[in-house]
Amino acid sequence: MRSPPLILDTCVVLSLYATRRMEALLAALPGPILIAEAVLHEALYVHVVVEGVREKEPIALGPLVDAGKLTVVAPESQAEFESLLEFALVLDDGEAMTCALALHRGLRIATDERKTIRLIGDRIAVVGTLDLVRGWASDAGASADEIREMLAAIADRGYVPGQDHPHWPWWSDLAEGRNT
Repeated sequence: MRSPPLILDTCVVLSLYATRRMEALLAALPGPILIAEAVLHEALYVHVVVEGVREKEPIALGPLVDAGKLTVVAPESQAEFESLLEFALVLDDGEAMTCALALHRGLRIATDERKTIRLIGDRIAVVGTLDLVRGWASDAGASADEIREMLAAIADRGYVPGQDHPHWPWWSDLAEGRNT
């Protein structure tokens, strides 16, 4: 049985973009890979560390959209708009639109936001950045150094999983150089 399409939340877009391997990560996923219109407008830059200085680097998702790697979607039905308004009372615009679309279109959602997961996790299938990176790394046969570099970029972007995260042991082992 094939998995439903995946829609990416802003936090996951930022983390995947920060890895510098977003196109390869997306190509490894069964398509289509969707992004809400609001996320496209929220995902403006990632923080990168250049020579010890934290800087903003603009995000260019246009080429991924133009190449068909990402498909931009927006609410179309009355039910989607109503859910968007309901979710927008407690979530950021990108998260709210992503959740509304996932709920009404039977999509899986990629998010790392705990608040979002608590709100919709019992109604929508949820995956996170580390699920996507770990799956890609396994399928691609990536080296520990490649994975470590990706995880460092994600951490520089500002996302580090908590110790209660299911992938914490994998993350911490790689970050501390225990996996080779």
